[in-house]
Amino acid sequence: MKTFIRKSLNYPTILALALTTILLSCDEKKSEKDAAKEVAVENIDVAQNFDFETREGDYVTDAYQERAEGKEWAVVSVQRLNDKEAQINILSRADKKEPNCTFDQKAEVLDKNTLLTEVEGRKITFTFKDETITVSTVYPADRLYLEHFCSGEGSIAGVYNQLETPLNEGEKKSLN
Repeated sequence: MKTFIRKSLNYPTILALALTTILLSCDEKKSEKDAAKEVAVENIDVAQNFDFETREGDYVTDAYQERAEGKEWAVVSVQRLNDKEAQINILSRADKKEPNCTFDQKAEVLDKNTLLTEVEGRKITFTFKDETITVSTVYPADRLYLEHFCSGEGSIAGVYNQLETPLNEGEKKSLN
């Protein structure tokens, strides 16, 4: 058996196999580079399709309607930074008995309806539909991480409704 291996795997055969492997891996690297270029071009197109005009502004939880009764409410503020990024701020009303949430990150356009940011290796999404924004995570297992931004048992996860007009100064002062 050793004789067969020695005869069939001589130096020219080994050299030919090595060269073939190298050439094939070069073609794969070219393909990866081409794919990366395509993704970059696609992201430019997606950024151009993301409508900051209608999505920039303040989004609030349902409890905002009952704020006069002392209900805990939160706001997501979306501010355009450029064609590919937005500043996302999430705050809840300061209240001794209720959770207090704070979130402040830049997010990038992922697709025509979604902004994405990554915090401590966890991908957080901001998905727009009609006049709402949903705060969630790419991976369901990371959803509990969204409690990290709140004291107590609160979470920034959820659906927020877009306000027609921005928050007034008094409402902003009641936030952290």
